[in-house]
Order: sequence, then C-alpha cells, then structure tokens
Amino acid sequence: MVSRPINQPIQASDGNFYSTSPGNYGTVIEFSTNGTQTTLYAFGTVNNSAGDPLDGANPTSALVQGSDGNFYGTTSQGGTNGLGTVFRLTIVPEFQAVTLTNNMLNLTWSTEAGTTYQLQYNSDLSSANWINLTPRHRRRSNP
Repeated sequence: MVSRPINQPIQASDGNFYSTSPGNYGTVIEFSTNGTQTTLYAFGTVNNSAGDPLDGANPTSALVQGSDGNFYGTTSQGGTNGLGTVFRLTIVPEFQAVTLTNNMLNLTWSTEAGTTYQLQYNSDLSSANWINLTPRHRRRSNP
C-alpha cells in the first residue's frame, strides 16, 4: 500500500481518483470509489547503464487528465540528463471476457462514452511498429 500521496488526488472521467506518491523512485496510484488502491506505474523501471532512472524519479506535480483520457505529469529527477521528465500514462481497459467460440476469439470490455480503442498486433512484442487490426463484425439476423 502506498503510504502518502504527495499531491491532491484528481477525480478522473472514470470516477476514480489518481495521484502520485514518493518512495523508491515514486509511483502513480489509483484509488477506486470502493476503496481499492492500485499502483499503476512505478518509476525507475527503465534505467541507463549507471542505474539512473530514464523514465523519471520523484513525481512532484499533480496529475492532469487530458481531453484524450491520458494522464500527464512531471518528475523532478531522472530522465536523460537527470533533470526530470514529462510523462503520459494511458489506462488500458481491462477485458471483462475472452471467449473462443467456433474458432473465433471474442473480446469484451467496458466502454465509456467517447472512448475508442484500436486493437493492434505484432509477432515481435519488442517491436515499436504495430499493425492495426481491422475488426470483423459478425451480424446476427433475427429468425
């Protein structure tokens, strides 16, 4: 559990609250309306050869949620020159159901008004070039 958020949590469009917390290199945390606390990201996971956190350290700014739904903030340390970073955090929706029926994979997840998702694929997970998957919709007619 995170000991102390350092910024006043913001309530996002999904109804949950988000903030940053110090400790080690710092974290971004989510507080759900039912009281569940989740660490969404821990800084210091991308390091250079000297062990310095390239992804940032010590997030000190309050988070803001952009019109694109992403969260933005800054760190006061880490980064390429050790002077901090500007970061973006995207919350990926959790799947509610994954089923396989008649050799067809069906994915179901919750949606929020105005939210669009693009499924992508690549056989190499380390590649930066992903290919957009064109969905096939199967329409069922009423008998």
